[in-house]
Amino acid sequence: MTSRRYRSRVTPLVALALAAGAMGRPAHGQSLAMGRAVDDARRGGATTSGTAKPAVVAADWQIRAPHGPTTTIGAYRGKVVFLHVWATWCVVCKPELASIERLQRIVARSPVANDVAFLLVSPESDRIVARYIKRHALAPHVFVEAQAAPRALGLTALPVTLILDRDGTIVARHQGLGAWDAPAFVTALQELVHTTALSVRAR
Repeated sequence: MTSRRYRSRVTPLVALALAAGAMGRPAHGQSLAMGRAVDDARRGGATTSGTAKPAVVAADWQIRAPHGPTTTIGAYRGKVVFLHVWATWCVVCKPELASIERLQRIVARSPVANDVAFLLVSPESDRIVARYIKRHALAPHVFVEAQAAPRALGLTALPVTLILDRDGTIVARHQGLGAWDAPAFVTALQELVHTTALSVRAR
């Protein structure tokens, strides 16, 4: 597993970036969750907004590109993973997908481009998601569930975003709309990549 030293340094930054980057005026419950995330980050604690998070995402959870071959979350172990669960019927997902697209373009032009994987997973059918991708010209990071998401993820409402370190451990969870191309989050993501790499070399 990755060292506690890197985790204690990076996870507060990710939590603060999530809280600072939220778009629009959140509902009361979401606002309280963000407040808890900021408070926890300042104390060096958990980095979560929304419901409680498990330690890891099941490595054998199967996903696939629409009408494409099946892969697993574990296939991306060794990279920092931006895992976003969304749906075509989700009203707030459309503007959020646009911010994720902008984040992808920023990362693609950065030195950490090969160290970050974007997985945008929908629980809908191949046909529905493929049609949505074509209509909205989404980048090739969109997947559908080849099997139902693990119950431990607690996906009771969408969208949900999980940030995984290179070991597959969840370092941040955010439920609801987020401004993922916000400078604070871009900095947090790059910091997570760099600090994880240092930790891996030190093992």
